[in-house]
Amino acid sequence: IRVWTKSKALLSSVKKINNGDNIWFQYPPYIFSPIFVIVEKILKKKHCKLFFIVHDIESLRFENIMKKDIVILNCADKIIAHTDNMIKILKEHGLKKNIEPMYLFPYLTDDEYDLEEEVIKRKDTVAFAGNLAKSEFITSLLNMDFNYIKFRFYGLECNLNFNKEK
Repeated sequence: IRVWTKSKALLSSVKKINNGDNIWFQYPPYIFSPIFVIVEKILKKKHCKLFFIVHDIESLRFENIMKKDIVILNCADKIIAHTDNMIKILKEHGLKKNIEPMYLFPYLTDDEYDLEEEVIKRKDTVAFAGNLAKSEFITSLLNMDFNYIKFRFYGLECNLNFNKEK
């Protein structure tokens, strides 16, 4: 597995790929889009199959660039996305390629949970779901004295030192 972060490194690595190889890319590729289109054409000439694992669609937050995402994703032979909802949105914006869900982040749990009506009534609880390792504010937050608010954290704990509920 190779991870390319620089366009020049990507172009030089493409030369080493054999004809007919299966090539997996994370999406978004975090490389300059025109470079990626060039790489895609080179790989297609080598009869390589392109696969994307989509972990984020940044243009969902910036509607005007969704067309660029769709152009790149339509280069793939197959796409794997997180959920059916992500697939639906991509198809609504013009995705034509074979795509299937992997259900990577359904946030299902066997833990007991409160009914939605009960949660909505509660005014003393804050829930945070996400990448807790990137959420540096949590450590500071937990050092503050909130005697009337409960926090519930959902996600990977990594090296943070706290209980899931405080």
